[in-house]
Amino acid sequence: MTYPIFSVGMGGGMAGTSIELPKYGIFPPLPGFAGDLEQTALYAGESCRLIHAIKPAGHIVRDIAREAEDILQRLYA
Repeated sequence: MTYPIFSVGMGGGMAGTSIELPKYGIFPPLPGFAGDLEQTALYAGESCRLIHAIKPAGHIVRDIAREAEDILQRLYA
């Protein structure tokens, strides 16, 4: 099976150099990427399925602290 080829501009000492990548290749899109973003490897861990809402960071920290307090109270009750 063949896939379209994408190019990624490399930074550092290889500035301006491009490499060809197959569709859904192992490299994520890097700065300077040129190609169809929908056909690149967009890594997300298994924890993504644990996200049920998007909250401000302060709310998340308060939730974690509240859960920790609940757990500690149960452990030491």
